[in-house]
Amino acid sequence: MRCCEVCGFLQAGWGRAIRVVTIPRAQPPHHALTERLPHNRAQSRLDKGPGSPRRVEGSFVFYPFSGPDVLYMMGFFPGRSIYVMVGLEPAGTLPEPASFKLEAIPSEVKGYTAGVRSLFKRSFFVTSEMDAQFRGRLADGSLEALCLLLARSGYTIEGIRHGNLTEEGAFTDYNVATAAVDAKGKPKKPLGVEVTVRRGPLGDPQKIYYFSAKLGSDFKTNPPGFSRFLLSLGNPDTLIKSAQFIMHWPGMGDMRNQILETSRLILEDDTGIPFKYLQPPTWEYKLYGEYSAPDKPFKTWYQKNLVKAFEDSTKVAPLGLQLGYGAGRRPSSLILARRVAAATQTAQH
Repeated sequence: MRCCEVCGFLQAGWGRAIRVVTIPRAQPPHHALTERLPHNRAQSRLDKGPGSPRRVEGSFVFYPFSGPDVLYMMGFFPGRSIYVMVGLEPAGTLPEPASFKLEAIPSEVKGYTAGVRSLFKRSFFVTSEMDAQFRGRLADGSLEALCLLLARSGYTIEGIRHGNLTEEGAFTDYNVATAAVDAKGKPKKPLGVEVTVRRGPLGDPQKIYYFSAKLGSDFKTNPPGFSRFLLSLGNPDTLIKSAQFIMHWPGMGDMRNQILETSRLILEDDTGIPFKYLQPPTWEYKLYGEYSAPDKPFKTWYQKNLVKAFEDSTKVAPLGLQLGYGAGRRPSSLILARRVAAATQTAQH
């Protein structure tokens, strides 16, 4: 399937159906993010503040626990050349345009509406809603949702390449003929996909990598080559939100350490890296919004030091949007931490 067919189908064919079934263009959240972007506002203030270091962007953007949420990633960090996303859902494939029947498109788009609804209403994907649509019912993975959101945001999809990682961290083309087999003798699915996009005729090409993986205590070795792949890309700007407080777990030291040791900037809500690790002299931080206690399943991860930090009005600015688990029910907050020291700080396990 040629990429021009994919893009044309998503932007034109789906566009007509989407207007009927009311999947919104990605403009509402994207507009809110670009117009009232905490990252840009805070970065500008840091750049202009007395004694502030010159702004240096990371080599790429790393967004773990993302699912196919390209909207917030590219809204907070627009114009980057490389993005790396990780979700539990398989990468999946794109169907041939000819496989869609015109009379079935409205009902199928309703399924896509249901699959992406939580991102627009709550700022994150609800796994159960995604699974109902993107694990066999309408699609075989996240790629369709990812491409739909990109196309509706005005991006041209120029290339799609499925691949795996070598032990050394190189992304290599997936070949079903030579792929390893599972216990049933069927070829294993590719670990990830590389999507090349461009926004506007004069825009630079951007690569988005999506990997299907359960990130855990064995981060250095599982998935094989992933940690080295990240290291090969350089120093990231890291985004973490609605991450089930996984980065607070005691066994997540390896992943937490790599993020802290390599990131130039970390933008997160309270479900990301515990605030105690983002302190001077290695980090300077700015807070946005209003911190509120986590919902009942996550009460264990209430951060008293973050409560105290939010009491310092010189460190806090308005957020201007709702996001995270409490979106629409309780105040939202973000932490913008930026590396300022030359030496790295090793996180505690």
